[in-house]
Parts: sequence; C-alpha cells; structure tokens
Amino acid sequence: MGSLTNQAQRFIAHLSDTDKKQLHNELLAVQQVLTVNQMTSFYSFGLFKKNTRPHYSEHRKRVLQYKNGLNEELIIHQIHQQTFFKHTYCFRIYFNMEEMQTTFLDTLLNLLNEEKTFSPLKPHFVNS
Repeated sequence: MGSLTNQAQRFIAHLSDTDKKQLHNELLAVQQVLTVNQMTSFYSFGLFKKNTRPHYSEHRKRVLQYKNGLNEELIIHQIHQQTFFKHTYCFRIYFNMEEMQTTFLDTLLNLLNEEKTFSPLKPHFVNS
C-alpha cells in the first residue's frame, strides 16, 4: 500500500476538523494506556470479595472507529480481561482491515501534533 507515514498523512488529510480533534484526544489516551499496559498482565488482590466467586471472568472491550472522506477506516480495539486476580491488556489496530503495529498510532499522533488546526484544551474556572 505505501509507507506508514504516507498512509497516515492521507488518512488525516481527509478527516474533518472535529474528527481530527477527537482522534487526537483519543490517541493521547490510548498512548498513555499503551505505554503502561501493552501486552502485559498483572495480578491484583483488590476487590477480593468480588473475585472469590468461582470462575469469575470479566472482559471489557473499547472500540474506536474513524472513517475519512476516502472511506479509509481506522479501528482500534482496546481489550482488558480480568480472570480471578489476573489482569491482561491487549491492543489491536486495523487500518483498512489490515492489522497494523502500534507505530502507526505513533505516526498518526505525531502528524496530528504537527498540525496547527486545533487549539489545546483550556480549563474553565468558575469565579467565586
């Protein structure tokens, strides 16, 4: 298809401004979770009472889906599975139904950071 950078540039070029803002915010959140939990598993002994039920298993999946004007599609699956005391995180990234590495997300985030079309979020303070 082409290089990751070319694919990412073409994808971003044909996104609406609101989708760019939303994708940027979502990628920042995904990047933070990725750096801490990607393909890791750990044991937690919190919520002991809840987890003592036999064969306790909880599976949570978050799906981010973006489509641009050229009908190119980016899908990110964030999967968190908890079985008894063990927590496992996994990420799957698909671009046009082709599985991609996490470097594609880094490329998208870098390109969005370079763009000046949107302003950073500013906190709103209530005067008392």
